Amino acid sequence: MFFNASFFFYFSNITVSILYPPDTDTPGFEKENRTKPVETAILSEKAKLFSPDQVAKQYIKGLAKGKFHIMIGESIWIWRLYRLFPGLVHWVTDRDLRNARKRLSSE
Repeated sequence: MFFNASFFFYFSNITVSILYPPDTDTPGFEKENRTKPVETAILSEKAKLFSPDQVAKQYIKGLAKGKFHIMIGESIWIWRLYRLFPGLVHWVTDRDLRNARKRLSSE
């Protein structure tokens, strides 16, 4: 028998939240930087690096508010824009990737 998980959680008084952590200054992030694709590293240059404490504080605030999606930093604006203008967000991110590849090929 199949049932909807949200139905189960509702009647079990269980809440679920998803954290979308930004680049966070951790040993795991340092390890990731050694193997990430060069295009991704170029795109990440613009992103702010958060401390684990900053991420934890925002996560706890999101949990306290009962949020399902917990986003930190600029990602919340990208998410909101994507919901309203998905084509625009795809165009901007594709353009950024093309620029990163051009930069990579010119080096």
